Amino acid sequence: MESIPLNDERALVHAAGRLFFKGDAEEATKQIRQAQAGFSRKKSEWERRVRQSEDDSARRRAMRELQQKKGYHNPIGTRISPAENQFRRLVEALDIHLTLEKRKARANREESSSSGSRVSVVRKLTALPAGFLEAFSAAEAERKEAIVKRFFDVEAELTVEIAGTDPKQKTAKFSPGLPKHRLYYLVDSGQIIRLRRVKIVNDVHYHNVETQQNEAMPLTLLLESVQAGGMWLLRPKADPVDVDHSPSE
Repeated sequence: MESIPLNDERALVHAAGRLFFKGDAEEATKQIRQAQAGFSRKKSEWERRVRQSEDDSARRRAMRELQQKKGYHNPIGTRISPAENQFRRLVEALDIHLTLEKRKARANREESSSSGSRVSVVRKLTALPAGFLEAFSAAEAERKEAIVKRFFDVEAELTVEIAGTDPKQKTAKFSPGLPKHRLYYLVDSGQIIRLRRVKIVNDVHYHNVETQQNEAMPLTLLLESVQAGGMWLLRPKADPVDVDHSPSE
């Protein structure tokens, strides 16, 4: 009577389970596929031996022996198809898991690359051109505007609309909106600032480029400054024009 020895395949399935729970789904899938292939080979070999054994009993007209063999073989045969289906479903599930993991990894890479690109753009927009800080700090108040235009393009001149009469209920709307972590020039006060927070409630939190300090000012003071002289959104020039703008003697 013939049986199907599956010790190797059983070991492969157990190893695949351990690998999967360790996070190595790809290697686990290889182990399961190997076990599936081994099971298929042994099933085919078992069916061949069963046919030979039963045919031998039939030729010898050993009917009692033939019935005994069939009584032993048939239960094994009925368990083969469910085992094959389990292997098939397990492989399909692992393939789906691997596909989802690869999509997730690709999305993470793309997100990381996109995030890196955004960080790179922000750094370019907030980087001070070489020589600007020295020239700006040394310039007289009336010369600061010219120094700013020498090193930066004015991307937008911001305006502000104030609604409401009650000081506690006033709302301010900047046009265009305030991009995060950008450089601004307050014309009236002659300050270069970088906003640290986009959401402004009562105070404006910013980095003073000239003093290299994080500071804050009341929103009302910023609104007065914008209305008095203006507020410029700056974009560093790739190649600042090195021209001496000092008055000729």
